[in-house]
Parts: sequence; structure tokens; C-alpha cells
Amino acid sequence: MKKGICLGSLPGDSLEAKFRLAREAGFDGVEINTLTNEEDRRRYKEIADAVGIEIPSIMNSKHWAKPLSDPDPKVREESARGVIDSIETAAVVGADTVLLVPAVVTEEVTYEEAYERSQSEIRKLIGYAQEKGVY
Repeated sequence: MKKGICLGSLPGDSLEAKFRLAREAGFDGVEINTLTNEEDRRRYKEIADAVGIEIPSIMNSKHWAKPLSDPDPKVREESARGVIDSIETAAVVGADTVLLVPAVVTEEVTYEEAYERSQSEIRKLIGYAQEKGVY
């Protein structure tokens, strides 16, 4: 079993300091948020490798504000783009897992609607995730 910690819970002034603190505290890996550009993805990977810590998972950054279960197709499309960004982040940094809150139930969105919409959207993304080695 390996232990990991979310980057956002670590104090420090720099990414390197946070990764180093996690490693020194006995963690094997650090979960990071979605990165939306290649340069940042490569930088995170390089720093993690230099420090000697894994990035085993990516926390999707849009799942609460822009859920896959939203009644608005444009919001769902933006959410799906966020999942794709998460998958692409994972592929570059060497993670095989993306944390995704699949649906958000609200006063306007019932459990059944949330379930159906999110399942439909996730099915569209499965092939891409598998291509990138993210499960």
C-alpha cells in the first residue's frame, strides 16, 4: 500500500518545497489538480522526479462548479473538457487515476437526472481515458 496526500493540503512557497515536504513526511505520492497546459504538466513531472515523489492521481478541477450532470449541455461540454484536461495531465505526469465527482444533485437536478446525465457523459470519455492509460 502506498500513501498519498493532496497538494492543496501542503504548506510551502514552491511546488518543489511542497513535494519535498510530502516525501519527507513519508508520503509516496502527491495528488495534483488539473493542469491546462503542456508546459505546466512537464514542469510538475520534472520537479516530482527530481524530488523523488510520484504523482499518482489528478483531481479534476471542474467537477463541482461545472458538473457532468448539469441540465445545460454547454456546461456539460465544459465539464467534459475539464475531464479531458485531467486525463491529459495524468498522461504527462505518469498518473493512472483521475478523481472525478461524477454528478451533483441540487434542488434543480434530481438524483435520477444526475445519474443519467453523468453516465452518458462519462461513457463518451472512457475510450479517450483508456487510450491515455487512465482508468
